[in-house]
Formats: sequence, C-alpha cells, structure tokens
Amino acid sequence: MHFLFLPYGTPGDVYPYVGIGVGLKNRGHRVTFITHTYFADLLARYGLEHADLNDLVQHRATVFHPDYWHATRGVNLGADLLLNDGMRKQYAHIERLYAPGQTIAVVTALSYGAMIAAEKLGMPLIHTFINPFLLPSISRTGVQPVHDWVRKALVFRWMRAAAARYIEFVFLDRIVIGPRMNKFRQELGLPPIRRLLKSYNELLKNVLGLYPRWLAEPILDDWPAMHFTGFPFFDEPNAKVPPDLAEFLDAGDPPIAFSPGSATTDLKHFFEAAVFACQKLNRRGLVMTRFPEQLPLNLPPTVKYVPFAPHTLVLPRCAAVVSHGGVGTVAQGLRAGIPQVCMPLSYDQPDIAERCRKLGVSRTLPPRRFTGSRLTRHLHELLTDPAVREQCQRLAASLVTDDPVREACDRIEEFAVREGVR
Repeated sequence: MHFLFLPYGTPGDVYPYVGIGVGLKNRGHRVTFITHTYFADLLARYGLEHADLNDLVQHRATVFHPDYWHATRGVNLGADLLLNDGMRKQYAHIERLYAPGQTIAVVTALSYGAMIAAEKLGMPLIHTFINPFLLPSISRTGVQPVHDWVRKALVFRWMRAAAARYIEFVFLDRIVIGPRMNKFRQELGLPPIRRLLKSYNELLKNVLGLYPRWLAEPILDDWPAMHFTGFPFFDEPNAKVPPDLAEFLDAGDPPIAFSPGSATTDLKHFFEAAVFACQKLNRRGLVMTRFPEQLPLNLPPTVKYVPFAPHTLVLPRCAAVVSHGGVGTVAQGLRAGIPQVCMPLSYDQPDIAERCRKLGVSRTLPPRRFTGSRLTRHLHELLTDPAVREQCQRLAASLVTDDPVREACDRIEEFAVREGVR
C-alpha cells in the first residue's frame, strides 16, 4: 500500500502524523508526506518520502507573521497560503503519485487538494482530526472568541443550525474558501461547489479521531461512525534533556513550565506574567521558547530559559504547564498528569482550552486578561486543589494504557483494505 499524508500548518499539526507514518513504514508500506519544506529534515531522519510543497519562504512568512494568531486577520493569512498555492501543489503531487488500487490519502480538514483529487481522480480518502474543533457539528460547535457569544446565546438547535448555515454561506462559501477553490475546480473542468461543508461531508466514509473519546463526545450530526485512537504522541527516540536543564530540574522542586508554542511571536506580556507568577508563588519556572528576544531582560535565577526541551521528558517533572492551548502541548500536559493554564489565541486553541476547563484540569486566560496577578491566582487554585490533582492523575492513567500509534495504524490499514487498496 502507498499512503499519502497531507498534514498542513505548524509543527503541532504535523508531528502527530510523523509517528503514524513511521509505524506504517515499519509495517512494510510506502509512505509519502505531501507537506511543507519546513519539515524536510524531520521526514528525512525517519526515512519518510517527502513530496515538497516548496514553500519555505511563504510558510515562514505566514506562520511567524504577527497577525497569524489574530482571531480574524490570521484566518485570511492562512487561507492565502493554502488556497492560493498549497491546494494546487497538493493536487499536483497527488496527480503524479496516485496509482488506482495502490494509493490512499490520509487527510486533514485542510487537505483541499486531496479532496479535489478524490473527485477528479477517484482517489479514496481517510479523514483524520487531531482535535474536535474542525468537526462541522451543529449540535456542538467549536469555541472561538469572535462568535462564542453567539453560540451561547442560541439555546435551541434550530437556532444554532440557522447561525451555522449563515456563517457557512458568508464566510466559507462566498468569502474565504469557496471563490478560490471554485477557480481551481474550473481549471480542472469540475463544476463549482455551492456548499462547501455539504460537499465535504459527502466525502466522509473513513473518519479517525486522533484524540481520546473523553476529550469530546462525537456529536457529529449526520456523520458516519468515528473511530478514536487517543493522542498519537510522537517521541523522537534519541531525544534527551540538555545537561544544564537536567541539572536545573534536579536542583529543586518541580518548576512551572511555560510553553507558548513554536510559532507565536508576540510573547512579551506572556513571559512578564510568567515571571511575576513564579515570584509571587515562590515557585521555580521553566521557560521554553524559540524567541528569546521576547523574554524580560533579567530573568531571576529561579527561572530557567531553554529554546526547546522534549515535553515528553520534561513535563512529568514539572508542577504545571502554562501554554497557548495547542493540542500538542495540552496533550503532553494531560499525559504528564499536571494542571494547565491556557492562553488561547485562535484557530483550535480556544476550543481545546474550553474542553480542558470542563474536564477540571485547566483554567483559561484570554490574551487580554493574561496578567501576572490573574495567572498567579489560577495557578495557586490549580496547584492546591486535591480534586484537580486527582482528575489530572485519572486522565493521565487512561493515556498511559493506550497505544494510539498502533491503533491508528490498524484502523488506517482496515480503511485502506475496505477501499480496495492493496
């Protein structure tokens, strides 16, 4: 079998699929990633084929743009990268690689080139979701700051359905996605799509949730049955804790970890609040960021800075984690069994933060409310509440017993056989 993987976005969007790709490769299958140039070295280390989108400059300019995480402006930036260039390159690679009866694509909600290829070329698809946010459900819509007040105000299902249809019509079908997708479809001789989500749902046959069932019940309206694997953690086998960090961890009580993501660039107020909270709580801190210019000029000796540290090895030795609410960091915090504070910005982050809050293991502080005093209060409550500690341990225990990568590989193989791929 030849599996085409089409993850798109930041490391948090791509890394979960690398572990699955390695698992399938070890089972004797051919695996090709159609993704950003940014991940070329990572894929080469694990012997995974890379159909390069040749977008290093554009990808960096988009992901590290100050507006990328803005609740509204960021969506347009991401759409420009995906729909003006990425979609066509996805399709071109698929057209070159697809062999009927031998090839199947493992796609995300942003694999528009693959969705068009499914219609044009007849290629079968396996739809995957690394979190519940992009599941187009009327019953349980995703949380976003811009329209969350609308979601809360619309009590009845028919009201939510009407609002969802309006947003779909204006935002997806007429402004952001529909026009650019239909232009490409016209170039391929395909008819225009009038309702994007309706057309998308018609493709759904093989659906895989790459997260535990307890993170979000599968309220999928008219969707097919969905299979859950748990978080497919990707742990690089040679990952090590740097010696200076190991020495810091050994030298005192577990620190509070601060990890605001690999792409967030406007972080000064985040780190100022982090240092303030550590000093007020008399706790040590561990700051992980690739943007040291955002740090306060003089960090206290009780706060350690590193550009990167493997979360799998470090978070179990921490007391709590404060992050941007990205699903990769949140999942590692859940596996480590520690409480969390999320400062969600956009995309799936507000939704993940809300789900963790409802699970009783996290607090949410939006950027405009992320201050040292509020962060101090939330961390104090989380770290001193026995119920929070017990819930963290319970959820962590459920993740330890899972083998999500094996489960994902098993399901993907089953779906491929069902689609006649050999």
